[in-house]
Amino acid sequence: MEDSKIVELFWKRSESAIMETAKKYGSMLQRLSESVLHSAQDAEECVNDSYISAWNSMPENRPCYLGAYMAKITRNHSLNLLEKKNALKRQGEDLIYDELADVLEDPESPANWEDSKALTDAINGYLATLTADKRAIFVRRYFFNDSEDKIAKDFGLKSGNVRIILHRLRLGLKLILEKEELL
Repeated sequence: MEDSKIVELFWKRSESAIMETAKKYGSMLQRLSESVLHSAQDAEECVNDSYISAWNSMPENRPCYLGAYMAKITRNHSLNLLEKKNALKRQGEDLIYDELADVLEDPESPANWEDSKALTDAINGYLATLTADKRAIFVRRYFFNDSEDKIAKDFGLKSGNVRIILHRLRLGLKLILEKEELL
């Protein structure tokens, strides 16, 4: 079913909207949440919470890209749960955000990044200038939390090459953020 029809179901308050969303995006949302939480059970909880959040937010919002909308909600739920569960314990996800420490002012609060429209616009603008492969590598690492090894395997590269690409992408992003006075 097309996104616009599913969104229309949300607006009509039809419970089939959640079923159709789960059918179309459920596995992607589960994978996204598991990449953050490393727990299928916690991920399932976050995905279910995301459906409820979408249900509650749809009367005010009409997203054009339902998959991206749901991914953002799921990611935020996952990051919030991770923060609650691991207040004292560092996980691999923290290391990913540490990579961005030079680029972003507050890498310890990744859930708050989406709140800054200027930052979001700058990052989106930067990503739009990249080749499709480099953009995908950046998004897979910093949005989906994929490991460098997994990205390398999927792109037919060596892990060292992915590490270098990510380093250069972070430097490029830092230049853009400095230019726009967001750092």
